[in-house]
Order: sequence, then C-alpha cells, then structure tokens
Amino acid sequence: MSLLPTFKLGLYNAWTLVLVGILFHMIPPLLVMAFSKKLKKRFSEHPEDIYHNKREKVIAKLTMIITYVLIGYSIFLPLQLDTEWFKTGLTIFSMGVIIYYLTSISWLTTPIDKPVTSGLYRFSRHPIYLALFIQFFGIGIASASWLFM
Repeated sequence: MSLLPTFKLGLYNAWTLVLVGILFHMIPPLLVMAFSKKLKKRFSEHPEDIYHNKREKVIAKLTMIITYVLIGYSIFLPLQLDTEWFKTGLTIFSMGVIIYYLTSISWLTTPIDKPVTSGLYRFSRHPIYLALFIQFFGIGIASASWLFM
C-alpha cells in the first residue's frame, strides 16, 4: 500500500469499479421511474427542507469537489490485481453495493406518506451515503492507495 501509486491509463484501473458503483446506484431509480408512477413522483419532488444554510451549502460543494477529484484520480489509478489488497477491497466494495440495495428495498417498500424506518434506516438516517462511503473505501483498498481512501 502506498500514498501515491504509479499512475497509468488502463482498462484495469480503479475507474472500472467507480463506473460499476455509479451504474449500481442508477439502476433502482431508473427502474422505479419506468414502472411506477407513484414512486416516480417521489423521486421528482424535493422535500420542504431542501434549502440549506450557508455552511451546509459549502459542505455540499466541498463534498462534490472531492467526489469529482476522486473519480478523476481513479482513471489513472491501477488496481492491484492478484493481491490480497484487491480481494479485500473488492469484498468491501461488494458489501457497499449490497447495503445500497438493501437500503433501496426499504425505501421503495415504504408508503410514500410515511418516513422510512425499516431495514438499515433503523440504524442510520442516511444508509445510502454509508454505502457510497464503503464502496469508495473498498476501491481505495483494491487499488492499494492511501490517498484514494
């Protein structure tokens, strides 16, 4: 594991896992919007507390900048295939995907007018963010990069 691993473009770089993670996060909303008019409305409406104060806006922008930098960094970050780092990272990444889908099931099966309190929402108010964090952490381990983690 190193702070700055060698940079090179390639098919077996961390961007492949980032792309898979992004696709896994897009599939449930796209399926819902294709097959359910009620849930499509749920995705399109913003909650009343969408307006943030100045500090929250700064944090949100910083988070987006860090995410975009990580995605750009992943293009040049080779995965450490056939190593324990890769196997461990892929397992952690897969756990993040599973957490995301369990969260999606709880969210989709809850009536629209009720708050989601079942499944992983019993333990975390934002398990989708937790799933995304676990996925990025797994990619960092799979690529053996401290900087990505």
